[in-house]
Amino acid sequence: HAQATDESATLEQQQSVDEIVITGSRIRGVAPVGSAMISLGRAEIDASPGITAVDLLREVPQVVNLGNDASHRGVQGGQANTRFASGVNLRGIGPNATLLLVDGNRMPSSGNLVHFVDPSVIPTVALQRMEVVADGASAVYGSDAVAGVVNMILRDDFQGAETSVRFGVADDYDKRQISQLFGFGWESGNLMLAYENSFNINLVGGDRSWYTSDQTPRGGQDYRSAYCNPGTLIVGGVRYAIPAGQDGTALDPSQLVPNTENLCDDIRNTDLLPRSDRHSVIVKGTQELTDRVRLNTMGFYSERDFRIHGYLDTSRANAALLVPNTNPFFVSPDPSATSVTVNHLFPEEFGLSTNYGTSDSWIGIADLTADLFADWRGVLKGSYGESKDLIKTGNAIITPALNVALRSSDPNTAYNPFGDGSGMNPAVLDSIRGEQVADVRHRLITASLEANGTLFELPAGRVALAVGAEHREERYGVDTLRTDGSRSVDVSDREVQSAYAELFIPILRGVTLIDSLDASLAIRYDRYNDFGSTTNPKFGVNWSPTPGLTMKASYGTSFRAPSLSEINATPTIFQRVLADPLSPTGQS
Repeated sequence: HAQATDESATLEQQQSVDEIVITGSRIRGVAPVGSAMISLGRAEIDASPGITAVDLLREVPQVVNLGNDASHRGVQGGQANTRFASGVNLRGIGPNATLLLVDGNRMPSSGNLVHFVDPSVIPTVALQRMEVVADGASAVYGSDAVAGVVNMILRDDFQGAETSVRFGVADDYDKRQISQLFGFGWESGNLMLAYENSFNINLVGGDRSWYTSDQTPRGGQDYRSAYCNPGTLIVGGVRYAIPAGQDGTALDPSQLVPNTENLCDDIRNTDLLPRSDRHSVIVKGTQELTDRVRLNTMGFYSERDFRIHGYLDTSRANAALLVPNTNPFFVSPDPSATSVTVNHLFPEEFGLSTNYGTSDSWIGIADLTADLFADWRGVLKGSYGESKDLIKTGNAIITPALNVALRSSDPNTAYNPFGDGSGMNPAVLDSIRGEQVADVRHRLITASLEANGTLFELPAGRVALAVGAEHREERYGVDTLRTDGSRSVDVSDREVQSAYAELFIPILRGVTLIDSLDASLAIRYDRYNDFGSTTNPKFGVNWSPTPGLTMKASYGTSFRAPSLSEINATPTIFQRVLADPLSPTGQS
């Protein structure tokens, strides 16, 4: 239901309602020049089968359904999405390259390694429209608008009450949304209040017959895991499949057949979608203080509980275990071997790994808008917001305890990886089972002063200018308690000072082959106290040879400053053993 904005309709709106600020431009009544703007209005929102704002945005072609999303954990930062939230990924560049605004205001980010805003925190019943500019907008909004900007515009003229109930169902899966909206108006102002609850159950991979690792029956590849239960024993570079149907207490080396391997389809037990329960409330009000000054306020609070289980992280589900011959259950087809490696999947008795927790976010925004002179208007604005993610990982492996259990010579305390786990001592499993907890917090403080209006008139229309300055403070902290009892705390702060200007010039109207010709110039300067500074210009042109046909062109630069977690990230070294004929061991 995505609709491109028609330029002539925008001009009519400009003439009748000069209050409109359109995403992609800071000048009232002016659509972005050189960039296409897509709008999802209230009619499209009501007609859409989508339940959340994320569902609605997926209908926009420029929003790529990859990256940080509840259903993706392997691409564009998805592996770091331990809270299983959803972001907006314009043009496939990544969710942290798309700027999400609400009524033109920044929102507090969430997440650990990848920072982004989940649009589902805003109740859909409170939306008047959503505007998408899938073009670099750093010159207008800041360095983090590399891929573009999404602006969620709230209803502010609603009076009465509206109740909305949506329900979606599929095989072994359902989701629902219950919303309530109230609107009040009086001579000098209005107030909008909305509440929404969105809920969906988890979807298990086994509930979809096609969701298997072995896709060879469909002409694909076999992606089954080499880590199984029972697993595969490796000694001297030769693999031996451990026989099924035995607990590993009486395994005879003669039962091990060389050059065999057990393969497993562990994703059948993994949730494709997490169980999620979100409650959101938002309030927006406007009050005229004088004939020329208005106070606008907005605030929201959102809380989401989530739970997902399965083989979500290979480090918590399987491992290549080095088992010494001191282990009382040790078996090897090579009598001289002092140790063997077992590609092992932890048994069903251990339990599937589970990610669960809560995500909370809130913000309060207030601005004073004043009519200055002629059609010039000034806005003084400030905001304060926070987000908190409490992420827990259950049934996680305590690696030091596992290594102790593998080396133990006592059958009562040793870990036995040579069977299916059915005979495992529950106390041994409990000794290596742990929980990891991460407390991630973000804080956002903003202040801005801006003004825009007409400079002078040309035969083709008014030349308009917008100027402004912004101050932003960000704080990011993560407190991690690991399964082995170790703890790490990381806190980072940042301040950003910005200044911008945007000029709109109507060049020609109503001449041969030119129904309209407009140009815009924008420039923005951002200075980061911890990173450096960047200046980004943008030049745009709209040419309409005839009504109903517009050609757009733009040139600009964009820049994304590294997030606080990226600046202070701990270096990670990845190792892989490869065949090396020049090495004495044959490997390096």
